[in-house]
Amino acid sequence: MEEQAVPFVQVDAFTHGLFQGNPAVVILLQPPAFHRQGASKWMQKVAQEKNLNATAFVAPRERPEGDIAYNIKWFSPLVEFTMCGHGTFIGRCCSTGLRSGASYPNDSLLQSRFRVVLNFPVKPIRKLPPGTSREVVAAALRVSTTGVLDVQLALNDVIVRVDKETFLTLKPDFHRLAEIDTGVAVTTEAPSDRGDFQSRFFAPRIGINEDFVTASAHCGLGPYWSAILGKKKLVGYQSTPTRGGSIEIHLDEEHPDRVQLKCEGVVVARGMLTALN
Repeated sequence: MEEQAVPFVQVDAFTHGLFQGNPAVVILLQPPAFHRQGASKWMQKVAQEKNLNATAFVAPRERPEGDIAYNIKWFSPLVEFTMCGHGTFIGRCCSTGLRSGASYPNDSLLQSRFRVVLNFPVKPIRKLPPGTSREVVAAALRVSTTGVLDVQLALNDVIVRVDKETFLTLKPDFHRLAEIDTGVAVTTEAPSDRGDFQSRFFAPRIGINEDFVTASAHCGLGPYWSAILGKKKLVGYQSTPTRGGSIEIHLDEEHPDRVQLKCEGVVVARGMLTALN
């Protein structure tokens, strides 16, 4: 089999400084490599090799009117995502360095820092599925039930609002959390210097015990906190014990089914990935 090198970029998303936010890798491909038979299997192996919460694969796609759009796929080390917010953000940033027919990204187009606006569907708030309750959630987070103030469902994410003291004492049982839903977003009010609300996000069902910063979760958290605070522009801060990042959230009354997420990012590494055709 012929050896081929393809470019990759690693970016920290949702931060303006290095080694914060959510790291992800983007592999920049040409359309034949993106669409070839067995490509998804190869992509999954690359994601396992990179071993980050998200690896995105981007390829240019010509539109009939002549401008360039992009195909994108996202993988965790275990599964392919149907949607990945920070993978989309980083893919959008890095795709500026890829043009149809180029064999590698143009460094003059590929900036070191980015600011991007993402437009996603709102995750509507719905009733909890059977078997999910404050007691079940509290047990999975290993906290007192009295500290759990509200539990809602935002599409396939469970939103758990807790008091500030409980937020600081989370000791999640990942096996139990995996039984609840795809993702569990635990949230509370943020300190004044962090924004309007803060959160942590757990997704052990798809192989991510805890995500550093989760754009897709803010498609539900934004509308949820907007209803509580009466604000259409909010800042959400997501943290883990080791790193975190911020997302600006804009809700437009004229488009109530959409949410804008404003994000920053910084390039950490660039290189070539040796692959087999």
